[in-house]
Amino acid sequence: MQDRNGAKLSHTDAQKSSFIQDRPGHLVATPQMIDRLPPFLERQLGRPVVDRTGLKGLFSFTLEWDPKLESAAANPLESAGVSPPDNSSGITGLSLATALREQLGLRLESKKGPVQVYVVEKIERPGDN
Repeated sequence: MQDRNGAKLSHTDAQKSSFIQDRPGHLVATPQMIDRLPPFLERQLGRPVVDRTGLKGLFSFTLEWDPKLESAAANPLESAGVSPPDNSSGITGLSLATALREQLGLRLESKKGPVQVYVVEKIERPGDN
């Protein structure tokens, strides 16, 4: 969803689109539809993300965050201070959610809802042909 102050994305009319992640904690999108962002966020956060921004068109943006903060949140030992995040990589020190809000004017909002689930009832080795 958009933050209360609105999105901070650069709208562009360019027709060429690409999506580039240079390194962990750094994402560059050059003319890209916003619907490409949720699958990226899903991979980073390990949970479903739904686009409810209502934004249309192509956008260019750069997003920088500290990926160690995401792993610390997922690992209770790290978040308890057993192995504090090292920010020597020069990355911003922001969580992904904070970076989205401050740099792009978008916010992550946790909600409950239906998700698609696959149930595997039986697995068999292939037979000889």
